[in-house]
Amino acid sequence: AVRKPQGLSEDLERAVRGGALQLARADLGQPAALAAAVRGARVVLHLATGGGATWEELERAMVQGTRALAEACLEARVERFVYVSSIAALYLGPDCGAGVIDDADRTDPKPELRALYARGKIAAERELVRLAKERGLPLTIVRPGVVLGADAPFQHSGLGLWVRDNHCVGWGRGERPLPLVLVEDVADALARVAAHSGRELEGKALNLAARVPLSAQELVAHFARVSGRDVHF
Repeated sequence: AVRKPQGLSEDLERAVRGGALQLARADLGQPAALAAAVRGARVVLHLATGGGATWEELERAMVQGTRALAEACLEARVERFVYVSSIAALYLGPDCGAGVIDDADRTDPKPELRALYARGKIAAERELVRLAKERGLPLTIVRPGVVLGADAPFQHSGLGLWVRDNHCVGWGRGERPLPLVLVEDVADALARVAAHSGRELEGKALNLAARVPLSAQELVAHFARVSGRDVHF
């Protein structure tokens, strides 16, 4: 799934022009278009998302849209449905056990207290798990952590609230290690999940993060050093 076809890499653009890759345009609110998009697919990587200023708008796009795509995959007998969620779906507060998150951790039990994006991801995951149990959806959930890349802006909301582009107000004191991961590693992991031949990943949720002991404070200080800008945490 590609959110912005105009942002494809040069390699993918060449593949499209050469006929090795086909793009099918669809909308999460259009079941017929979704059915046509997944017809003949063996694996579907669901990266599409949706926004909204209210829970009703976001629920319609993120949750109902995800359910519609999953149902289209069930009808098309897709062999693997990979939902790209977010580590934001987990509860990461100060009393979360020993402070170590692993793949066995479940989504936040109180989604109504979370921001809309996290709440939407939690609800979408739960809906997909229901479809897996009731209708046999061949589901694997993947939750990237705080994704960083060379071409992306460093003002990531996983570090805190950026009230200006050089002023980050932390979600806490910013002293705990963050679940950081490079975008290239996320892409590699998704490709490996898609290409995996066994069924060991079915019904699993995988958190994607590296063991890099960097806190929000340290990362913002690093951005200040390498950019030469007056960046504050």
